[in-house]
Amino acid sequence: MAIVLISCSVLGINSFLSVQKFLREGIRERLVDTVQIGALLIDVDQHARIRTRADESSDAYRQIVTRLREIRARSKGIRFVYTLRRTPEGTVQFVVDGEEDPANKSSVGEVYETRTPTMLKAFEKPYRALAEETFYTDKWGTFLSSYAPLLDRNGNLEAVLGMDITADAVLAYERHYLWLVVGAALAVCVGGVGLGFMAAGMLSRPLERLTQDLAHIRNLELDTPVEVQS
Repeated sequence: MAIVLISCSVLGINSFLSVQKFLREGIRERLVDTVQIGALLIDVDQHARIRTRADESSDAYRQIVTRLREIRARSKGIRFVYTLRRTPEGTVQFVVDGEEDPANKSSVGEVYETRTPTMLKAFEKPYRALAEETFYTDKWGTFLSSYAPLLDRNGNLEAVLGMDITADAVLAYERHYLWLVVGAALAVCVGGVGLGFMAAGMLSRPLERLTQDLAHIRNLELDTPVEVQS
């Protein structure tokens, strides 16, 4: 029974880690797909007209904000949707933020301090959608994020679209499926233990009879009939 329990424990741990890795990769792939689609919905020429905080009162800004909120509403689990621009000096700044809450909303030109290697890579050629490998934390919380380039008609980079899904949302999603794996592993263990008891019972009876027969032989009780099982 100990071997069965140990085997089930090892199987459960390996399954847990494998499924967790598989789910995390699946979430990252979904983030990449979602941010790519979102980037196609942004009017890049319109976005290029937004340069200073004064532009927040412009029609272009309001229309981009509306579009970002639509993208967020269509994207399950996404918390923040925003655009970023990098200056010639290498500073990363917010351009348009789809957030409604003034306490969490970033203004045009506001510097983003918590830059990650993946975020910076999104501004470099070859331009492509990327997702963070792991969670990162900034002043708004802990997230898994993705980025996609906003290219003008000449293929030049205007800005980057960013999307954040909270760590809590990712972990809740993972827990849902990991509990299913744990349940399946427990079912296998229970079944294995049950089969182990059945096998032990089937083996114990002939072994007991063999032990009795050997005891008769050892005591020279040779007249005692020996039961032979076919």
